[in-house]
Amino acid sequence: MYDGQKLDLLLAKFEDIQDTLQMFMPNLQLKRNVLTFLDITEPTFNYYIKNAVLEEGLHYEKVGKNKLRFIPEAIIAFKKSGIKRQAEIKKPLKVEIEEKPVILSNPNARKIFEKMKRVG
Repeated sequence: MYDGQKLDLLLAKFEDIQDTLQMFMPNLQLKRNVLTFLDITEPTFNYYIKNAVLEEGLHYEKVGKNKLRFIPEAIIAFKKSGIKRQAEIKKPLKVEIEEKPVILSNPNARKIFEKMKRVG
């Protein structure tokens, strides 16, 4: 077998594998399939759209007023790039702490807290 024949055989096998994979690939133009494929929830998806993690024109197109059509190649590239993990931004936790007088019955604990107040 010549090199050219080997290359033709490899190309034919590659195309056969590619066709087989296409049979199992979900329709990535639909939102529910994109959610499943990316393994994300609807709130995460909405966050990605709102904060342009999934970009209009790159990952999806608007069809009508409230309908989106996704670009399968871009969704696959998005998943391959691992952006899902990077896109999860930790939001700063805003907690307001109100100071309440603490009544301690243990005199040693009371002394420790009084010292902490002076230091802080």
